Amino acid sequence: MDEVPLSELELIEVIELQKERPEIIRNQARCYRCFQRRFFETADRLRPTIVAVGLRALRLEYEA
Repeated sequence: MDEVPLSELELIEVIELQKERPEIIRNQARCYRCFQRRFFETADRLRPTIVAVGLRALRLEYEA
């Protein structure tokens, strides 16, 4: 998953926030990693269903 680069101003704000409240940055990073892991686990579980639905749609379109 690609990261979106921060602007210079956003980077300064993050650095300032990290100085004042380092736990916020750590919690956000932990939540993001947890979200990312759950997202990809769900995608892996659903992939066969998604492929089957896609193939069925293609077959129906071809037969029409």
